[in-house]
Amino acid sequence: MVNKGIEKNQAQKYLDQVKALQPNQELIDIFEYLEKSGFDKNWYQFEPTLARSFSYSQGPIWEIVIPEYSAGSVGGGERYDGLIEKITGRKLAGTGIGIGFDRTLEALEACGLLPNFESITKILVTVFSPDLFNTSIEIANKLRASGINTQVYPDPQVKLDKQLKYADKKQIPYVLILGPEELSTNTVVVKDMLTKTQVKLSNDITIIDEYVSGTVN
Repeated sequence: MVNKGIEKNQAQKYLDQVKALQPNQELIDIFEYLEKSGFDKNWYQFEPTLARSFSYSQGPIWEIVIPEYSAGSVGGGERYDGLIEKITGRKLAGTGIGIGFDRTLEALEACGLLPNFESITKILVTVFSPDLFNTSIEIANKLRASGINTQVYPDPQVKLDKQLKYADKKQIPYVLILGPEELSTNTVVVKDMLTKTQVKLSNDITIIDEYVSGTVN
């Protein structure tokens, strides 16, 4: 309020008045409903300083917080009767909440609840340079057609070392590298991301399949 030009003493007075507010009958009815529905009282509380800046907010507003996550609320909502009437011209009751996807994921990580996803991708086809992007897509399509779960790195502008780090982070076991030298000799380089070893193979899909499947002699 001070930043809006209100004197500090007057701003403090307004704040004290807001903090002294008590739930109105509408909020009392909601809290009674929650209690009778079996929700623990520790799950919700009245916060008179909570405010929304949206012009369509009306009625009770809610913020969803997770104690172990300190970056802010993960969701919030209010009534939307006025918004619906403004759009449709009809008086309809409406309420709801919106969930912040990124913050929810961060909160799951902070609480140790994020599952450890295992990649189903068997091999990442890298892009050596932008002019070889289509070539990488072509060999990836052949690998998929042979039943190998394959992913192509989506950004041809990214350097190769960063693509390898991406495969490592995503726990993709094999990386295929196809540069100008390999293209001229009808070969590919396949790197084992676990052992950090690599071999040069014929670009024959059957041979690549045998190698990543562990059946090559």
